[in-house]
Amino acid sequence: MVVSIANITSAHGSRYYAQEGNISEAEQASRWSGKLAEVLGLTIGHPVEPEVLTYLLHGKSAGGTALTYKPHLLQQQLSQAIDKAVPNKRAGIDLTVSAPKSVSIQSLIFGDRSLALVP
Repeated sequence: MVVSIANITSAHGSRYYAQEGNISEAEQASRWSGKLAEVLGLTIGHPVEPEVLTYLLHGKSAGGTALTYKPHLLQQQLSQAIDKAVPNKRAGIDLTVSAPKSVSIQSLIFGDRSLALVP
């Protein structure tokens, strides 16, 4: 398996995940999970709503109120005090897992169904 890792900014994440609409609601596989989701008031097991994801990527709660992480707030205040540009914050990390081309070829060309994700 090959894993690609990329930092996601809030602007890119909003556009890429929430607005491109590459996956229909019936095919939606993303669900809220984990302890942080509970803390943020998200319903565990429910589908990820594009509007809520956009809020989170922009540092806001599901209801749209600002979430504050004190070290970032201090960094912003210091940057503004010395008239320096505020650094671009990372809103998230995108992990993409894919099979090497040889596995895809083995499955598609030679019909090796043991490699397929679906029966």
